[in-house]
Amino acid sequence: MNPTDITDIEADIQKCKAAIRRVKNETIQHVAFLPSGKIEVIDKGALEALNGEAERLAGLVEHNGEVLDRLRVVLGDFGTVADLEGRRSYTETHIAKAHTLYSIDLGTYIKDFRSLGRPLDLETDPKALKLKAARDEKLSSLEPELKALSERLDEARAIIAEVRLSGLPDALEGDPYRQAITWEDTAALRGSGGDVGRGCAGPK
Repeated sequence: MNPTDITDIEADIQKCKAAIRRVKNETIQHVAFLPSGKIEVIDKGALEALNGEAERLAGLVEHNGEVLDRLRVVLGDFGTVADLEGRRSYTETHIAKAHTLYSIDLGTYIKDFRSLGRPLDLETDPKALKLKAARDEKLSSLEPELKALSERLDEARAIIAEVRLSGLPDALEGDPYRQAITWEDTAALRGSGGDVGRGCAGPK
């Protein structure tokens, strides 16, 4: 699944954090704590696989977190991409409405004018010019807004395209590892923080 909005990215980050906590708990099953205080690895292959998965997930949390921060800046007060799309759609509708009303009003005026058998010059006729000016006044604010909204939406979509989803399933209700954890919580599973079995770091 490709992310389509800020909520998709937030949800995947939370799934990664929950999975990291779960993996961190599972690593304990593959080591033994000796009376001397040292740690003995029972299943090196399984431990390395768990550490590798934790490192992958921690990397995704960091990467997608940075993407999320940039996306929030672009979205600003809109909050979500859906909100931004909604505003652009609203603006497009009002632009189309301005053109439609102008065409209807002008068409009615031309019809009434020509029914009198008189020629009409749209470039000089006061009524025709007034109708055009009313439309152009509305468009003078709507069209720049549409352009700005479209540019922001394109930028937001380009940022979302950088997201790397974990592929993790949704967490089940009652999962004790659903709560968010910090980057420091993953230290025991990252090479820089002393992986269990890699630096013989004891439990915290």
